[in-house]
Amino acid sequence: MKKIVELAVVLLLISFFSFAVIYIAPGDISSMYISQEMTDEQKEAVLEHLGMDKSMPEQYLGWLKQAVKGDFGVSLANRTSVTPQILSRLPATLLLMGTALFCPLYLRSL
Repeated sequence: MKKIVELAVVLLLISFFSFAVIYIAPGDISSMYISQEMTDEQKEAVLEHLGMDKSMPEQYLGWLKQAVKGDFGVSLANRTSVTPQILSRLPATLLLMGTALFCPLYLRSL
């Protein structure tokens, strides 16, 4: 039980620091969604939809609530849901992790 609690804390810290690094990085994500032709009201609507009208802790907690439900948001690279992208790569990731875990154990037994 202690290990599970430690894992949860580590995952929470990793997610927070990853979110914070992206938050403080130079540039503005909204520029991908806002064009020069938009009115001020349309720009504000986009910022509200993206949650960028909220503080960093509010944005993180909003993302965390969705992530706990399995919704990791939308990729900025290709504007598609992140969850199916993670799930499609999960088998290869687990295979690599399993191989990395068991190869040293096997080689040690030789």
